[in-house]
Amino acid sequence: MKSLVEYSSSSDSEDAAEAGSPPAPSAKKMRLPLPSQIKTMKLNSIHEVPVDDPSKHDGRVRSFQHERGNWATFVYVPVDVPILDDLQNSLIKSPLIDVELKPSSGIHISLTKTVVLQHHWIDSFVSSVRNELVLTKKFRIQFQHLKVYCNEDRTRTFIGLKVNSGMTQQLDAISKRLDTVLKEYRLPEFYKDPSFHCSILWCAGDHETKFNAILKDLETIFQSYFIKSSEEFQMAVNTILCKTGNKLFRFELS
Repeated sequence: MKSLVEYSSSSDSEDAAEAGSPPAPSAKKMRLPLPSQIKTMKLNSIHEVPVDDPSKHDGRVRSFQHERGNWATFVYVPVDVPILDDLQNSLIKSPLIDVELKPSSGIHISLTKTVVLQHHWIDSFVSSVRNELVLTKKFRIQFQHLKVYCNEDRTRTFIGLKVNSGMTQQLDAISKRLDTVLKEYRLPEFYKDPSFHCSILWCAGDHETKFNAILKDLETIFQSYFIKSSEEFQMAVNTILCKTGNKLFRFELS
């Protein structure tokens, strides 16, 4: 199985190891003056903690505090189903929706929770994930029903597409193997009774009860697409990704 690593354009720069300091200059040698920028630099700036501002990212709230050296990490299946664009638009335009729904970007099926991984663990963690996936064969899945989800902090609500229950065995098996890696690093395991799905729409706040009340009507919209072209809601699972901070590791299945 091939494994590749990619980097996103926004950088969480890694600290490079400093080279050995040069010998101290002789007292007789002239000392160069410090640049004015350094003289006025705040000494505590490197310790400043970024302030979470939900207004800068569509009202989303961090699930955990940002700390230097801690990288948000999760493993998932990327979803590429073109018909989802039309489905998203139809659901958003439904007169039943009275909150601002937004289309999800980077649609995927989670195989782990989002966990906090320390920077110095990244290489060995990815190696462990690779070892668990090395014999995994490609397989197919199909999305079949809508379901409403809310994150653990109850700060966002999602409308998701569930994977056909008869096609979740491989996803469940992979998730359980990944749980062994998470245990090794004392990180939270995946849900005990996972509902494998991809979130296609989301909104800020806890609207789970409201959306569940109209779920049958929203399901009718989905079924109008599914009945016409059910094969378009199928996809091959050829790749599993691991995102940690700004690094993206790709594992091609055999």
